[in-house]
Amino acid sequence: MKLLSRVFFGYDVSFGMLWYVFLSLYFGGSFNWPILIFSIFCAVSPDFDFLPWKILRKRFKIQCHQNLFHHPILFIPGMVGIGYVFASLFKVNTELVSVIVFGDVVFHFLHDSYSDAGMHWGWPFSWTRITFCNGNGFPKKVNQQFVDDFYRRMDKMEEGTASFVEAITKRSAGTESLTAGKLVFWLFAASFVAVFAIYF
Repeated sequence: MKLLSRVFFGYDVSFGMLWYVFLSLYFGGSFNWPILIFSIFCAVSPDFDFLPWKILRKRFKIQCHQNLFHHPILFIPGMVGIGYVFASLFKVNTELVSVIVFGDVVFHFLHDSYSDAGMHWGWPFSWTRITFCNGNGFPKKVNQQFVDDFYRRMDKMEEGTASFVEAITKRSAGTESLTAGKLVFWLFAASFVAVFAIYF
């Protein structure tokens, strides 16, 4: 339950809801449950690499789950392609779905970049990690030695169920747990969806 509450109240889910409402109003669409659910799915989709990483990391020496799906150059076009398939299946506005997918995934990658270890923005052309967590918000290369030490410390904490929960909730949005800020943001997003569903 603790794990679900932390994941559910994350910034990604909230952004997926708000982004859907904003773009639906912009494109003049009415409330649509499948698009809302798909927007939330897209907002959290890069983190679906956590389970395969947890299973395969020791066998293949994968340093962190972000080494699997967190590669914007490949992942964003792939998700936009999935968006086109979704739009065709549900016969909804393709342009709306494409912009929703793009915004959701880019937001996820941007806030993941606000961690000390950063993210691989240039892969497959570069393994350099980039972080925005340097005080001024501008991109900065992360020293590989620092990254290795960072994940070595995380590995030592990942023994047992409690640490599994901590590992999946070590999000890079600035906190490791459910905070009042996350709760307020999520409730704000939920209220926008409710108003949109009732009045539009």
